Amino acid sequence: MAFRLRMEGGARPNELTPLVEGKKVSVVRGREADIRFPEDATMSRIQAEVDWDPAQSCWVLRNKSQHGCLVNKDKVDTERKLNPGDVLTLGGTKFVFEADTAAVGAGPGTQIPKREGGSAP
Repeated sequence: MAFRLRMEGGARPNELTPLVEGKKVSVVRGREADIRFPEDATMSRIQAEVDWDPAQSCWVLRNKSQHGCLVNKDKVDTERKLNPGDVLTLGGTKFVFEADTAAVGAGPGTQIPKREGGSAP
């Protein structure tokens, strides 16, 4: 099953980042990033990584910030296994870790199409 990070609120609501086994995704304020947030002054220059852990057969969040990260409002000092529906707070930006039901053709920065009436699916 494919997974993705969906930005929740903030400057880029509903932006999607597909996760690919074997490819680490870094979330940072600095330039060395897969997902970059120069607009988030509370995010560390190097905040976190989301990576597939083959030993555990799961996706994990690895904290890279001295201030830590949150998963479902619980502080993560080192790393934590991710489950679908988990809410990740990295700096002042929130993401939802979720199953990617439309994995084919998606890339970083993909927007969720809006339904009639203006709401996202």
